[in-house]
Amino acid sequence: MGHWKCCEKQQCLTKMVQFTGNYTQTSVENYDEFLKALNVGFLLRKAAQASTPVMSITEEDGYWTIISKTVVKAMELKFRLGEEFDETTADGRKCKTMVRREGNKLIVNQKAVRSGDGDVEDVREFTEDGSHNEVDYRGCYLYSGLQENITRLAMDRKL
Repeated sequence: MGHWKCCEKQQCLTKMVQFTGNYTQTSVENYDEFLKALNVGFLLRKAAQASTPVMSITEEDGYWTIISKTVVKAMELKFRLGEEFDETTADGRKCKTMVRREGNKLIVNQKAVRSGDGDVEDVREFTEDGSHNEVDYRGCYLYSGLQENITRLAMDRKL
């Protein structure tokens, strides 16, 4: 995963990509099953699947903002990498969330506060062509692709 370039002395360097920008969802797999696992109702699932999510990522002085929008909802996350914060997710779970960066990936870990709610890990890998998400909720995976576009719109991982 990721882009690598090796020089003649066999020392490999990671090719850095831009995280900030605007993205539009271009593909999604297993969305209905993923939303069912999160206990999202039928009508909200159908509305979410009928929309094209967009996501905007900005960073200023170490403070990150991810704004995710669909026809149904808009969500905003404000955070600093590696610092835990309180979050109410689009599906209503209350979580202690932490975002960390590993190479060309932003990894979002949501630890559910309420008993019975599940934890979610969202791995967003950024490439020169956009972003690929893999979201895990209790073994149910959502896969999606996002592409940075000229008007710089973006995608949400859930709704």
